[in-house]
Amino acid sequence: MQLTHILTLAFAITATTTAQRYHPHGDQYQRRQVVGSTASFTQYGPCNDPSQVSCAWYSASGYNAAISQAAYGGSPGSGPSAACGVCWQLTPDYPGANEIVVKVNNLCPDDGNPLCAAPEDVDINFDLCQDSGAAAALFGGSGTEQVNGTAVEVDCANWSGGVNVCLPGVEAC
Repeated sequence: MQLTHILTLAFAITATTTAQRYHPHGDQYQRRQVVGSTASFTQYGPCNDPSQVSCAWYSASGYNAAISQAAYGGSPGSGPSAACGVCWQLTPDYPGANEIVVKVNNLCPDDGNPLCAAPEDVDINFDLCQDSGAAAALFGGSGTEQVNGTAVEVDCANWSGGVNVCLPGVEAC
């Protein structure tokens, strides 16, 4: 009886400290809860063209990132998904790199980009927008342009950005 209580308590603690993990399932994508999310961090640019963001909005301030297609939950041209506007704390495991909080406003397509195609050694990839300053802030003085680390979904109150700007023809974002 006491062992059952301990196992129940351990499960409850684990369940309250989980982060999101994404896995492809056929043509659809599903979210699963796991403890922690390993991540890779890359950079792309230019990314300040509002017509090129999948989420139908951009931000004039704050760090933005594209998220791997499996985590995005759609494909190029499919429009906004549930991943849009979600904020993540990214913690690189590399000397000289810095922890930052980003808001997802784009998808990193699988086609021709193996890191965005559900990489095997990490759970999720974040392609950091150079124009928003996210790449420079995370990579800092590390001397590298790709690192691994961890990602945790956080409240967007932790994000340094401002108001989302809707693309023409989008009523709310």
